[in-house]
Amino acid sequence: ATRIHETNYRVIFGSQIHALKTLNVTGTGPVSDFEAFYETVRATPAWEAMHKDRTFDQWGQFLIDAAYVVLVEGSDPPAVQITPFGKQFLHWMVLAGVPDVKPG
Repeated sequence: ATRIHETNYRVIFGSQIHALKTLNVTGTGPVSDFEAFYETVRATPAWEAMHKDRTFDQWGQFLIDAAYVVLVEGSDPPAVQITPFGKQFLHWMVLAGVPDVKPG
């Protein structure tokens, strides 16, 4: 698991870490809230070039593919939930002493 977290940390965006930390507090959140958050990040001048060709679905898919979040089945409106593996990633970040502030 440590190797997976190290690898994912190298490619994860700061905004995705922020989303995970939010879900760590709330447990579950509406997809629309995270889409609005992503659009704000995407419009930030410092990160605009980084995200200009990236959709919200692509941004969120990384967290799903990493098994850090799951879509809540049958939720209306659609919602996402942090997984135990996502919580473990955040715990790993603390133990490894890596910064949670990253570009993007």
